[in-house]
Amino acid sequence: MNRLDYEKEIFGMLFKVSNGLQVYLDRILSRDKLTAKQMFLMIVISTFGQEYPSLKQVALKSSSSYQNVKQLAIKLEKESYLEILIDDHDKRKRRLKLTDKAADYWQKRDSQDQEHMTNLFSGCSDEDLNACQKVICQLSENLEKM
Repeated sequence: MNRLDYEKEIFGMLFKVSNGLQVYLDRILSRDKLTAKQMFLMIVISTFGQEYPSLKQVALKSSSSYQNVKQLAIKLEKESYLEILIDDHDKRKRRLKLTDKAADYWQKRDSQDQEHMTNLFSGCSDEDLNACQKVICQLSENLEKM
């Protein structure tokens, strides 16, 4: 295979893996009334640490639209995983705060999630994981430039 053939195959496989991962996670998370996209949103929010990020900040960091993030946040708020707060300085801006329920939920999931990750990446050497991580980071950088 030439380079373009590899690029096309990887491109298609990224979609296949993404869809498969979403279906798998949706099935696992459904008993907790969560979806893979809601899980991802909580993960993104948690990367801001103690800061309560705005909807816009979360949308940018997750490569999603403001409206999509807002809809996911509203659903998470209904399930008490999240609070949508009004910014103290700009009443138009909304900030997102994970609740104690969310923190408890993720703490309880840690061992289960570790097992899922181990199973997902079984058969991959450390070198494979390192190379894959580098390629995915480069794709992400390239997308940001595009």
